[in-house]
This record gives sequence, structure tokens and C-alpha cells, in this order.
Amino acid sequence: MKEKYIGIIEIDDNIITIVKRGNVLIGGGATNCGLAESYKMEIDECFSLDENLQQFIEQVEKEIE
Repeated sequence: MKEKYIGIIEIDDNIITIVKRGNVLIGGGATNCGLAESYKMEIDECFSLDENLQQFIEQVEKEIE
């Protein structure tokens, strides 16, 4: 399955790398062995990627708190 790098965000001193794999957004810590997957969200095709990313970031922020 094809994976696409989206970017990096920082939430409360946590650095999270975000990738898109198929129809799923995945966030976690990047290591020299790959991505330690900590957060996942299925993309809602009714919304744009930007809207899905905003929802994903809000979800991660709630889980970190």
C-alpha cells in the first residue's frame, strides 16, 4: 500500500509525524526503523484532506491531554 508523507506537528512538546496510507491518516514518532504508529483515523471521503487533517489533529490533541 502506498504511503504519503504529510508533515510534522508539535503538540505539547510531542513531535508527531503524519502520513497518509490508503484512506487512513497515521501519526506517531519517527524512528530510524520507521514510524511508531500511535494515532490512526480513517479519512472521510465527504471532506477534503485539509478538513480530515484538522479533525485528526483535534483528535490527537484530545488524546494527549
